[in-house]
Amino acid sequence: MKHIFLSMLHALLWCFCIFFYVSSMEQKPCFTVVDSFSDDAVTQALAHAGPKTLVIYDIDFVLTYPDDPLVLLLSSNDDRFAPQDRDVVATMRSEFFERVHQKYCQYVEPNPWKFYGLKIIKYGYTCLIEPRIVHIIKDLQKRNIKIIALTSSSLGKFGEMVRSTICYESLKALGIDFSSSFALDSEVRFLPTGTCDEAFQAFYKGIFFTCRNAKGDALRSFLLYIYETFKWLPDNIIFFDDHQENLLSVVGCMNAASITCDAFLYQGARERYVVFDQKLMEQRLSALEDLRWLSRDGVHGDEPRLDDSEFKKA
Repeated sequence: MKHIFLSMLHALLWCFCIFFYVSSMEQKPCFTVVDSFSDDAVTQALAHAGPKTLVIYDIDFVLTYPDDPLVLLLSSNDDRFAPQDRDVVATMRSEFFERVHQKYCQYVEPNPWKFYGLKIIKYGYTCLIEPRIVHIIKDLQKRNIKIIALTSSSLGKFGEMVRSTICYESLKALGIDFSSSFALDSEVRFLPTGTCDEAFQAFYKGIFFTCRNAKGDALRSFLLYIYETFKWLPDNIIFFDDHQENLLSVVGCMNAASITCDAFLYQGARERYVVFDQKLMEQRLSALEDLRWLSRDGVHGDEPRLDDSEFKKA
């Protein structure tokens, strides 16, 4: 009887060890957390990049950072404010949008949301998180390494300005240009890969706009197109993003395609908080309610794109 008990105990211990091993394997992250593009893991990965490597950067909070508090408030990036300011910011935004809805609910096109959307985009790529990234990218390009940007951003036309053009020109003004990686003369559109209500996804001058679809599925569609067009497919991908779900999505899809993926969770902007001045924010929101844009110092900025006389009643 004692022998049977010991055998059962031994078997249970083995089962526990196997379960613990499998669980630890499943929980092992498939990405590396980094705070800077200067981290050793990043430097080593890029140093080993070759002609069959594709380097991919997310844009928002990986390459660029909107240092204007009003842009961050409008785009619901509350975590970019200091913790003690977040509740106030959320309340101000909620009350602002409620006032705008009440004020303009009788109108259809054009509408204030497009005006706000244009401002978010126009002032959303204002500074680089790490200026040295320009030199890193140019060095990779000198080595003929292909590089693209992969952003979850949606597309849309704001007045005469198209988001893809604004994004490309804004990055170019900061010294970053991905257009040389794949020589395509015009915007290439893709069917959505998920349940997003956008009509299409697009690739424009080195930037892929997934329009809120899963980045892994979007990247797979892009690579199929690139292979059909250029007969080129990467053996290895180096991917930088600030959201775990995007990293998991890309790594999962690339593993299924037998493409190795060095994924990095970039946290360089994690605690880069903007200065919050509640009184100035109230002044700027009040002006914005009347479709006027005030600069960060409370001075009138560019002229309003829309005005009440241009609105058509519903």
